[in-house]
Amino acid sequence: MPVMNGFDLIRHIRANSYSMDIVILTSHANFDYAKEAITLQINDYLLKPVNIQSLIKAIQTSRDKKMAESDSARKQTLVSLRAMMLYDIPFSDLLLDTALLRDLFPYAYISVVVLEPGAGLKLPDPEVYKDIFLDFYDVCYPMIFVDRREVVFICNHAIFSVKTKALKERLIERLHSSDFALGTSISSSSCETLHQLYMNSVQRIFYQKAFPDTPALAGAALFTYNDCVDIFLNTAPDQIKNALNTYVLKLNSLTAAFSDRIFLEQICHSFFYNIYFYLDSLSISLPQFRPDERLPEAVTDLPSAIDAIADRILWIKQELKKQDDNTDNHEVIPHLVQYIKANYQKDLSLNDLAQEVNMNPNYLSGLFKKTISCSYLECLHHERLAIAKQLLLQTDLSMEQIAGKVGYNSSIQLLRIFKKYEHMLPSEFRARKRQVNTGIMSQENQ
Repeated sequence: MPVMNGFDLIRHIRANSYSMDIVILTSHANFDYAKEAITLQINDYLLKPVNIQSLIKAIQTSRDKKMAESDSARKQTLVSLRAMMLYDIPFSDLLLDTALLRDLFPYAYISVVVLEPGAGLKLPDPEVYKDIFLDFYDVCYPMIFVDRREVVFICNHAIFSVKTKALKERLIERLHSSDFALGTSISSSSCETLHQLYMNSVQRIFYQKAFPDTPALAGAALFTYNDCVDIFLNTAPDQIKNALNTYVLKLNSLTAAFSDRIFLEQICHSFFYNIYFYLDSLSISLPQFRPDERLPEAVTDLPSAIDAIADRILWIKQELKKQDDNTDNHEVIPHLVQYIKANYQKDLSLNDLAQEVNMNPNYLSGLFKKTISCSYLECLHHERLAIAKQLLLQTDLSMEQIAGKVGYNSSIQLLRIFKKYEHMLPSEFRARKRQVNTGIMSQENQ
């Protein structure tokens, strides 16, 4: 070879973290040559003249390995997307391979469908119903959430419109029962919105139960959910009434058919059902809070209704503050940071951390951001990268070996995460630091 020999090429490939299998075909049979090849982590070492069957076997072994790695990467990506969908983990924290995402979701639209069986129906195996969904969607990834008693289908499709009624009829036929609720989300053009799509589906089921005889109100509550939560969480006490006025105008445009008194009741019910749904998603319970509680009889017009709703909001916030004051949360995040330090090599999920402190994962996710202004995944990445940097400087381990030691599935995953947080490749970090250290040692020797 011109410019460099085979070993130089392999060193260049390994130093730059290119992910590839390497088979050496050589006429050199001496021990030193073979030893050098082993240190460079080649996949096979074939002596010339090469036996064709040995070469075919080496290629097939490499292909099988790559296929297994690809399958594992797809499964891991779906696990990550499932966690994001359930717990509203920021998409940017997952650092997923965009090419792999395009492979998983090749079509324009993404929807989430949630099937919740009734009390008299067993939780069905989602794979059994995948063929039905594939008659309506181009791609479907079924999942089961046992603790929530939900079967969830992440669907990818080229056509925007999907006939939900026909889908439900097919499921009734297959289940031999109509004892289930079905929530179909709006469609989105990005898998980054999976959490919102999932919540949209779950909300539709929730409102079907909350307003079984008032579909217009169910639609209005769904449409104004974000407004209600924003008023509840982010509005200053002296601005709540103004925010409620804006909310009422939006709701009135959707429910203008209601008479005045009924309309006031519906404003109250839809607002507090949304707040109840929000708190329930965090496993926060206020036994004395009833979302369907009627307005006081003294309420006869819109201003008095808004006053009553504002008073109720402030009461709920005070009750939540009492709960928070009585809960020892200030030690939770420091404990989990130490837990991450001790277990960074494991495939840690938000669920694992939640089980460690017996908390709801959604609530815990918010507590991380509130306490240390970053997600649990950022903490995990920082801990892994700190160890990876030590290994880069203190050892001659390959990128693949370092990735495995700090808990990543591959050198490609390590490279992607290292580049995001350190703004350079691992190989660049190793080379720069070693150059600096060599310069310091030279100065000391002089």
